[in-house]
Amino acid sequence: MRLKKKISITFLLQSLGVSATALTKIIIAQRYGPEGQGYFSYYYSLVNLLSGIGLFGFPQAFVYLINSKKLDPEWSKSFSFYYSFLVGLVGFAVLCIGTPAYLLELIDLRAMAFGALIIASSATLLNGLYRAISLATQSIYIYNIISFASPVILCLICVIWKPLDYQNLAIGIVLAAIINSCLSSIFLKVKIFSTENFKINLIRIKKAVSYGFWSFIPNISIGLVTAFTYSILRQGGIAEANAGYFSISLLFISFSTLPLSLITPVIFNTWSQQNNSGSMLNTYVKLSHFGTLIALVGCGLGIFLVEPVTKVVFGKAFLASVSSTQILLVSLFAVYKSQLLSAALLAVGYPSKVAVGQLIKAILIISIMSLGFLNSATDAAIAWCLGEFCSMLYMSIVFYKNTNLPLLQVIGLHIPWLFKKINIKNNL
Repeated sequence: MRLKKKISITFLLQSLGVSATALTKIIIAQRYGPEGQGYFSYYYSLVNLLSGIGLFGFPQAFVYLINSKKLDPEWSKSFSFYYSFLVGLVGFAVLCIGTPAYLLELIDLRAMAFGALIIASSATLLNGLYRAISLATQSIYIYNIISFASPVILCLICVIWKPLDYQNLAIGIVLAAIINSCLSSIFLKVKIFSTENFKINLIRIKKAVSYGFWSFIPNISIGLVTAFTYSILRQGGIAEANAGYFSISLLFISFSTLPLSLITPVIFNTWSQQNNSGSMLNTYVKLSHFGTLIALVGCGLGIFLVEPVTKVVFGKAFLASVSSTQILLVSLFAVYKSQLLSAALLAVGYPSKVAVGQLIKAILIISIMSLGFLNSATDAAIAWCLGEFCSMLYMSIVFYKNTNLPLLQVIGLHIPWLFKKINIKNNL
């Protein structure tokens, strides 16, 4: 199947998941206000953080190594099941032995909510591994079903179930993750038991770990920055509304970068299979300039429309999020380019460069947010905006130095490109 068709199918199917995510946020916002939205977003960020730690970059490693014929897909499925199960056991061992009081105080969760967090994280971890394997081995339809199932299931749970205490929403996150993992296992026809010897498996694990390490750093950086930001904004649970405001701002940004976010895994999978890197770079330049247009239009329209849209969709209680959303919209250009550059650098075997780029962003945001007087959604938006541009600048320079592309083409600002067809040869 051609890349253009894969992109079209992915965009259409993944839109279901994105729409479900937005509807879930709207339902929670209208039922529980900024406070409920803040707690839900914080809890979900912890699930993503812990599952991101467990993933350890294995998804990118699986896609790259399976496409390179260096890893057996069937073994990868069995490994994913046992690995996720082991991670869950370790988490429950910590809980049963006696979760340190300072840990629960640090993340501001009840013991029961912490136990649910372990289950949700393990199930999300398993689904993340299955999702990567399906991308490399299954049809584009199965990959997309596995991808959008979780947010759709969570949305249905929120529509049907109306707990009085918004902290009980954690149960919905757990159920959605478990159901999705079961569906993924069925679609992939996972064989739990492997007949291969330990030595062969150990060699394969080493391959995945060696590549996945550099992919792990960006994953954990994103999860850590998100959870840390919500934690600072919540101020120990006494200012849940601040986290709620910022989560709405992030929702607007995710919608603005929707086209690329949905198709980035498909692009990475295709680029990692291509031997003709000139064709890859041609596609990169097209998408880069397309992203420039999206960023300019999205930023311009968004700044003016965000206030009325917020008022109509989420209610007057969320108007305090308008300023932080407007600031984040300025970073659309950098967010789009960073996503595209990450896929390109990973596909050509430079995961360490992507890791450094994400670390730059994480360190800058955490450093700024660590200042005691910066604890509003607007402050967080400024920190995130600066971090995105610094990360994009670093990865752009790296890509520029390793190709014969002009820097303006790398960042999607080469105006003559719009008027003539290019023929790129690669010197990677």
